[in-house]
Amino acid sequence: MRVNINHSKLKKYIYTYNKFGFVRIPKVFDMIDINNIKNSLEEFIDSNKNKLKGRELNFASSSKKINSIHNLKKCKIVKQLKNNKEIIFIAEKFVGEKPKEFGAELFAKPKKIGMAAPVHQDNYYWNISKDNGITIRIALDKSTKKNGSLYYFSGSHKIGIQQHKASNVAGTSQTIKNIDILKFFKKKLSLLHPGDIVIHHSSVIHGSGHNKSNIRRMALNLRFIPKKSKINYYLKKNYEKDLKKK
Repeated sequence: MRVNINHSKLKKYIYTYNKFGFVRIPKVFDMIDINNIKNSLEEFIDSNKNKLKGRELNFASSSKKINSIHNLKKCKIVKQLKNNKEIIFIAEKFVGEKPKEFGAELFAKPKKIGMAAPVHQDNYYWNISKDNGITIRIALDKSTKKNGSLYYFSGSHKIGIQQHKASNVAGTSQTIKNIDILKFFKKKLSLLHPGDIVIHHSSVIHGSGHNKSNIRRMALNLRFIPKKSKINYYLKKNYEKDLKKK
């Protein structure tokens, strides 16, 4: 699988990422590879949807249509992507040191009923000691405002992890408690074509809208953290305890 990133523009992409907490990189995958990824994911879903339990699988509303999957460990195409030398190279450049993979997620966001994701910061869930993890989000479908594109609050990765509260939304269980802080940052939509990627920081505040369109909005998230980073188990325990209580 070919990963097409112009290395001559890499410094510019990293500058944008450091400034805003996210960066869009266009046409990283061609449509042949995007279709292969989608077909492989759909095969995995058909074979494993009855094996996934609890928080590993979320449905849109009261329907039987999958909104998100949070356990893709056994998915062959995901393993292939996470071990791709070019992906690892890019992850190292953005993390700033040797990276290690930190899981993957699929957001299927089906047409008409795909759920919104409330504003949050990834490291509130991850609890990593070196808060410089990244998500490489691969657009498998077109991402627009109408079908629930991600949006980011530019520069919000620089203010550290904020307090969160229960959101009661499956797949994004927590949300920023003090939403007044958002007024200090410009909200930017992440509009993507299939094959584009967006890389975002583990502390940037982001969310997404409902899918109100007739078009599905599927995206695959690959997560990487610094190799020497450790989980803060005190914070993790408190998060899990609070989540179970709520």
